[in-house]
Amino acid sequence: FYSNVPSTELWDAIRNAQLEGVFIANRQVIADKIEKVGRQSVNKILDLNNMRGIVMAEVGELDLTLEAILREGLSGLEESAQGKIFKGFHERASQQADENVEKLKRFEAAPSVDALISLAAIDSAKRWMCFVSVLKRHADLMDEREKIGDYLKEVLWPRNCLAHGIPEQSETGFLFMFQGKQYKFDDTVASELRQIIMGYRERFDAIKIKLSAKGSGT
Repeated sequence: FYSNVPSTELWDAIRNAQLEGVFIANRQVIADKIEKVGRQSVNKILDLNNMRGIVMAEVGELDLTLEAILREGLSGLEESAQGKIFKGFHERASQQADENVEKLKRFEAAPSVDALISLAAIDSAKRWMCFVSVLKRHADLMDEREKIGDYLKEVLWPRNCLAHGIPEQSETGFLFMFQGKQYKFDDTVASELRQIIMGYRERFDAIKIKLSAKGSGT
């Protein structure tokens, strides 16, 4: 609430009405009050622990959307096209498995924390690669693929850094170390990351809707 009258009169009116969660200001300082409240809200959202939780939850939702796209996209393909995707996935997974066997041997000979972490499989990356393969088989969705961007770099890499990296306080924010690389995280990065994730959600949802429409014949 804001008014030209003294703030004490506003507070008396609020108490009489038994209102809660109310901000008041004199008309001359309303802009400063609004800006202060807005900054407090933004800072709360951009808090490191809060942002880590938000990113984990958002990527989890994107994983579910990608799974739905895979189901719709694969079911709408001929068996021969499905077979090629299945074969390609098997080849990539087999290659990765062979590489992991070698890594496991080296890990057994010289175990370390870094080596253990690097051996952890990231299912989100596998979903993304399958998603790309499916879109290549739907000619009418290739334009959508071009619009999406580099999901591995823009979303999964920051997610992995925030989830598994060790943060160190810097002058402007935090510096994460993960798999031998640095990831700088501050208020600007946090805001941009949220916008990027929301953009991917919108594009994934649009692809999911198109595939559902194709499956229903509409």
